[in-house]
This record gives sequence, C-alpha cells and structure tokens, in this order.
Amino acid sequence: MDIEKIAMKIAVDYPKSVRDVNRFLWKNGMPKDVQLRKGRGYYYFSGGDTAGWFQSGVYVFRIDDFTYEGWLGKYEQKVEDYEK
Repeated sequence: MDIEKIAMKIAVDYPKSVRDVNRFLWKNGMPKDVQLRKGRGYYYFSGGDTAGWFQSGVYVFRIDDFTYEGWLGKYEQKVEDYEK
C-alpha cells in the first residue's frame, strides 16, 4: 500500500462497530426502528420497512470497509430502490 492510500485512510473517519454506524445513521435520518445488523460475511438492515425491501444486505466482511458516509449512502440506496 503506498503512502497516499495510507494517508487517505487515516484522514477519513471509519466506524469501529455496528453500534457506531447505527448511531450515525439515526442522526442522519434513518428511522429508530431500523437497524444495521451483522450477518456472516455481510451486514443487513432490519426492522421498519426493510421487510418489504427486495435486498437489505450489504456484502462486506468488515464494518470499516465503508466510511460513515459510505454506510449512509448504502442505506439511502436501499431506501431509493424500495421506493421505485
């Protein structure tokens, strides 16, 4: 990994737990009855309207594979796909 990639990873805020991501998402518009949960080799949204979603999974192994903003983007994309 070159120095630029290392510096970029340090400069961006990555979550350390699912709990951290849920708190961030709730503060940014996700309903309190929806939660991000951990599966085996993936994460998924549950609760609220997620039962009607075609796909609620996000297939990454680690919570820090995305930044907080990345997780917000994944949630918003799932909502947008559901509302189509």
